[in-house]
Amino acid sequence: MGALSSFHASGSRVDVDAWLDEKRLVGDPLADAAAREIVASGMPRGGDPMIAFEACARNANANAHASSACRELLRAAEHVPEWVSFPKMLRASELGLRHPVQSGLALLLGSLVESYASAHAAKVLIRSGELATNTVKRLRDTTAFVMHIASSRGVRPGSVAHRHVLKVRLIHAFVRAGMQKRSDFDPAWGLPINQEDYATTLLMFCHVYLRGLRALGVHVTETDEASVHHLYRWVGHVMGVDPELLTESRDEERALYELIGRRQARPSADGRALAQSLISEMASRPPLFLPAGALEAISRTIVGDALADGFGFGRSEAWNRTISALPWLSRAQDALSIVPGVGPASEIVGERLARVMAERGLAGRRSS
Repeated sequence: MGALSSFHASGSRVDVDAWLDEKRLVGDPLADAAAREIVASGMPRGGDPMIAFEACARNANANAHASSACRELLRAAEHVPEWVSFPKMLRASELGLRHPVQSGLALLLGSLVESYASAHAAKVLIRSGELATNTVKRLRDTTAFVMHIASSRGVRPGSVAHRHVLKVRLIHAFVRAGMQKRSDFDPAWGLPINQEDYATTLLMFCHVYLRGLRALGVHVTETDEASVHHLYRWVGHVMGVDPELLTESRDEERALYELIGRRQARPSADGRALAQSLISEMASRPPLFLPAGALEAISRTIVGDALADGFGFGRSEAWNRTISALPWLSRAQDALSIVPGVGPASEIVGERLARVMAERGLAGRRSS
């Protein structure tokens, strides 16, 4: 990724900021055009955009000479670049499925919470209403997204996971169009769900997720890290992320995290509202059954004191001592995984547990 590498080497803060400022003005032109085409096709209000998208693509294929944004979007999302290796993504799935509880905590109380520190992106989330008024639905959507990716063991074109990622890309296009019509959205914040925001999201699912697993005591190897990074680099491609922002290595990803964090990581009133809503909705309910103090303590362990203080999370020595037992659980799981036959079995059990937590727990039904 020449652009980021050269900026990082030069150390020119002005050049980097100008480059990322430009990315804030770019959305996803192909998905935006496909969304307009879907609306023009007569999709009913509240209809499934993916069903309408696939119908548009099929109709375009029947008339090869007709121009179609939906057809072009499908072709672009199914194109597999030469750098992609699906076998290299397997370790990422194995890591998550062997540690479903820690993965869930790392994603929900680490990645999701830290994403609220993105000053401008939080404004879109607040104005979309999904996270302030329907937090549990958003949690289910995020969990389903991750579950599809992990259980697919590669997100190959044609798979359920690939279709789900593409559906999320289309939903973002509709949200982007809706946000630009709102009188309370300031264009100075950049285009809603822009390319810098996309890059930030990938950082949350990869860099912050890996850091969260380590904070919870999971043994993460360099091979594991490379696998998770490769997986989400491919997911980013399917999502329509600018190739310049698809880092080629973990070192480049760390550099991008530092660059964007310097620009964006400052909890605003919107970010605090989102973080507090998340803790409030998850407190003492399935699948974790943990009080707010415990959730805040776990989140503080992952995102650090500075962000936790910015979100208004409390400090509790009692809960800090309690959650210090989590690394012991992680080490016990790691020790068992090297026993012949236990590793694959733990993935099966982990996947079932994760599905129960997501489908029953977050739906409000008590998990067994």
